[in-house]
Amino acid sequence: MSQASVSRIISQVTDILYNKARTEIKMPQNPQEIHQTAQAFHRISGFPRVIGAIDGTHIPIKAPSDNEYIYVNRKGYHSLNLQVVGNAQNLITSYTVKYPGSTHDAYIWNNCPLRGRFQDGVYGDMHLLGDSGYPLEPFLLTPYPHPTTRGQERYNRSHKKTRTIIEQTFGVLKSRFRCLHNSGGSLQYEPKKCAKIAVACMPAPELLEEEEQEDDGREIMMIQQQLQGKVQAAKLYPPLSDTRPLSSPKESFSDDDIDDDNVDESQQFCSGYKPSKRLCPSN
Repeated sequence: MSQASVSRIISQVTDILYNKARTEIKMPQNPQEIHQTAQAFHRISGFPRVIGAIDGTHIPIKAPSDNEYIYVNRKGYHSLNLQVVGNAQNLITSYTVKYPGSTHDAYIWNNCPLRGRFQDGVYGDMHLLGDSGYPLEPFLLTPYPHPTTRGQERYNRSHKKTRTIIEQTFGVLKSRFRCLHNSGGSLQYEPKKCAKIAVACMPAPELLEEEEQEDDGREIMMIQQQLQGKVQAAKLYPPLSDTRPLSSPKESFSDDDIDDDNVDESQQFCSGYKPSKRLCPSN
């Protein structure tokens, strides 16, 4: 297959998954969904009224030809800084993908539409959990920098345990798509297309999980059919010299084995962003 054909296929698949992400990745849409999301977070460590954990993650890209310096993050490589909100099931519910690697997480949050919806009271008295790189707000809770009481220490422990879910979400995403991890090199496209590829990968963990469950179901059915065949054969043709009962088979598998902030961002990529010394450090 030619390089041109491969590039065309990648672009077509990216477009399909990107459009799927734009329509299917959403924050909770009604009181019932909000309640269910909060209940799932509460079961982790007892933290009440949480509907998302927020954090930023860096996607490595090749050095762009325009404004190359603003894409260099604090670790010294070129990247996009993606803001992501995830739920307790490791599914992404909101994303912002248009900012270069030198952008601070707090800057992205202060300029994203999701913050405006929280300010407008769309999600009532619900919260997001963020790390110390984010500003403390009525709807965005961060840890105590220097806890002095037992209550503050308990708050920090519960906050940390609950917020870890977003780090796990990044781990799932990048382990399945190594192109999003710096150990896999970097995306060799211009920033706008790299952002689109990153979004295209976001709904995929849920799809892969469903496919794995279907594969497991088919494998179980095959094993059951094979076992039934062995039992029938044993009934029809009992062994002449070995009268021991038919043994169970060993296990062949085990459990161990752009709505939201981004619909228009692909058209507004990095628009209006002017880096400053204060904003250059990244989390």
